[in-house]
Order: sequence, then structure tokens, then C-alpha cells
Amino acid sequence: MPFRRIPSSISGYTMAMDEAYAKYDTSTIKAFSDETFNLLDALRSSYASEVLEMNAALQQQINATLIEDTALKTLRIYVSDFIQVFNLGVHRGVYAASQRTYFGLDGNQESLPPLGKESEVAYWANKIIAGDPLRVAAGGAAMTNPTMLEVQTKYTDYYAKHNTQSQKKDDYDNELQEVSAKTEDVRKLVIDIWDEVEFFFRHEPDEASKRRKCREWGVVYVSRNTATISGKVTN
Repeated sequence: MPFRRIPSSISGYTMAMDEAYAKYDTSTIKAFSDETFNLLDALRSSYASEVLEMNAALQQQINATLIEDTALKTLRIYVSDFIQVFNLGVHRGVYAASQRTYFGLDGNQESLPPLGKESEVAYWANKIIAGDPLRVAAGGAAMTNPTMLEVQTKYTDYYAKHNTQSQKKDDYDNELQEVSAKTEDVRKLVIDIWDEVEFFFRHEPDEASKRRKCREWGVVYVSRNTATISGKVTN
């Protein structure tokens, strides 16, 4: 036996309102009241506007994330190269192994620190930026290819893009909350419309005919899942 299924997504609610609106606007019969239609007319328009703003904010967040990811990838390369080049310099005797401690590394550590996470890249970039001037001031030879200033430039660029992405995420979250708050009103309206439509067609000769006419007004019916078991019982 098919049953009525209320929408559970933004697109489902939008479709339900659009179908009810279009049918009311073009049909010679009115399966729900003028009062309900007036509420539908106002809420449908404002909801669509909120959803558009939310989708635009989401796209801006996606774009900002891609830009931030590119800056992070570049910074990771510079941090990795700085430490690797420094380690090569230690092998050549240009730098003392003990100078690794200026970067927060163990003096005997020849491997790269973890750089997989965003927080790890930022952490070690800051260690380089803070530690290398102290190392040079203590008599250490200056680093090149890349220099600390190059690492700092890439970090500054990444950090600015990180802040932009964070703001765009907040903007999207705010828009999502506004849509979510309005969705409950939309849900109640859709239920009211469908209740009125089903009541209007309550005198149809059979349930199949009633559902067919209600579907024209956007009401959704789905069949219950059934299973057939076949075989022969032997015991």
C-alpha cells in the first residue's frame, strides 16, 4: 500500500512548493485554500532567495578552500625544502648539527618532521621563521634556497588565504542556519497543503484515483518495500 512521504531535503521542499504553486496557478479547481496559497506565494519566494544565497556562499567557500589548499601546498614545499637543504648543509659541514634545535628539531634528527596536516605545516613554518634569525645571530651561516624570508613570505600568503577561507566558511554556516530555520516553516506548509489536497479529493471512488489526482498537486507517494519468499517447506 503506497504511503505519503514528506520531503526531507531542501530540493524536495522546493519541488513540493513549486508543483503546488504551478498547479494552483493553472488549474480551474483549487484543491487548497486561498489563504494557504498566499502563504505559499510568500514563503516560496523568500525560501528560494535564502537557498540561492546559501548556494552562492557555499561556492565562495569552495573557491576559497581551493585557493588555500594551493597556498598550503606551496608552503609545505618550502618548509620541506628548507629543512632538507639545511640537513644537506650539515652533511657538508656548512651548519652544525646542533643548530637544528633552533627549529625545534633534535640535533641528531636527519628526517623531516610530519608535514601531512595543515597544522603541522604551519607549526614548522613558524619554527623556521622564529628560529633561523636566532641561529644566524648566534653565528650560524645564512640559509639559502630557500631563505627564511622566502618561507615567511609563503607562510604570510597561506595565512591570509586561510583566514579568507575561514571567513567564507563562517558565511556559509550562517546562510545554512538561516535556510535551516526557514525549512521548518516550509515543512509545516507543505504538510498543510498536502493535507488540504488529500481532503479535497477524499470522495474519489478509490484510493488509486485519489493518489493520482493528489500527485498532480505535488503530493508524493511511495510504495512500501515488500519481498517475496519462494521455495518449498520440507519441515
